[in-house]
Amino acid sequence: MIRKIVLGLFLFGICQLVATDKYDTALGIHLGSSTGSGYSLRKWYNNWGIQGTLAAYTSDNGKPRFSHYTSFPKTYGKRTVIMGLSYLNSLLMTEKTNFYLIAGGSYWIRRERIFEDENASKWEDRDRWNIGVGPGFEFHFSDHFHFSFEFPMTVNYKDDTTDTSMFSPAGGIYYYFK
Repeated sequence: MIRKIVLGLFLFGICQLVATDKYDTALGIHLGSSTGSGYSLRKWYNNWGIQGTLAAYTSDNGKPRFSHYTSFPKTYGKRTVIMGLSYLNSLLMTEKTNFYLIAGGSYWIRRERIFEDENASKWEDRDRWNIGVGPGFEFHFSDHFHFSFEFPMTVNYKDDTTDTSMFSPAGGIYYYFK
């Protein structure tokens, strides 16, 4: 009998420990220039967090692009890899919302196959990186599903020139687990 009571108390204690854990790790999809676009992993600690984003895709494989006007049909393609890393600093966290400051950067590796004439093509690198800092909001639809929306001020660097500084909204939807 004592054994069953001890086992029952032990299981009750384990259930209480599991119940107090908060959902602080998330997988989701995030779209943004300074944060990166693609699959995202987000991890929150006490008042700060970190987010990594990764995507790889190929596009325009059936559309020719030439350095001058021509009518012959040749194919080319784009190969793109996007990596992003962001730091999240929570400013105000409630049960249903989280207001935070985000600072991050992303690197886009893109290779394009360009035809100069009918028989000759070359691969060109068109890499770019972005950095940004700004406020973010996370809305909790449930314990598991959260939606984030961010307004970072970004600086874009592309083809050896600093392109623009602008507000570039970002957002994502996440599934949180323990």
